[in-house]
Amino acid sequence: MKRTSRTKHFEPPRWTRRSSLVGLAAVLAVVAARPAMAADVQKAKCDLHAVHLTKQGDGSIPPELSFLERELRDDQFAAYKGFRLLERKDVVIAAKTPTKAAFRTGHNLGLTLLGGDAKRLRIRAALSNRSGDRTLVQTTYAIDDGGVFLLGGPSYNGGKLLFAIRCRGQRG
Repeated sequence: MKRTSRTKHFEPPRWTRRSSLVGLAAVLAVVAARPAMAADVQKAKCDLHAVHLTKQGDGSIPPELSFLERELRDDQFAAYKGFRLLERKDVVIAAKTPTKAAFRTGHNLGLTLLGGDAKRLRIRAALSNRSGDRTLVQTTYAIDDGGVFLLGGPSYNGGKLLFAIRCRGQRG
């Protein structure tokens, strides 16, 4: 005696299978294109600025910090009236290669280029304390090519330190 099943297996209509295949192909195309976009920028030239913020001062921003004027006039910095550039460094960072910059304040700023394209860069930044044995801040951010990222907070000589990071991608 032969047993037969009375239940039929559900089979979706053909148009559903086709649209699923088209959707899968689109996802695979995007995933395949991502490494090419990320590989577009292999290096970036970065200007690093260590800025001392104090509550004493006349509120004027020195010419060497004019590129930060809009940010320093923002409400988050309203308590500070003194702005002084302590040090400026130029570094080149390479894709997935940590680069450290040591400042006279004793702090080390580590940068790693994680990727980017013609318009935006992805960077990891890590600021260590003066002895270098502890990370104060570590963050990963995406920013417009040539944009300024502010990293700060540590106390310094009666005020606060602010690190301004501006990077421009180098193609090819």
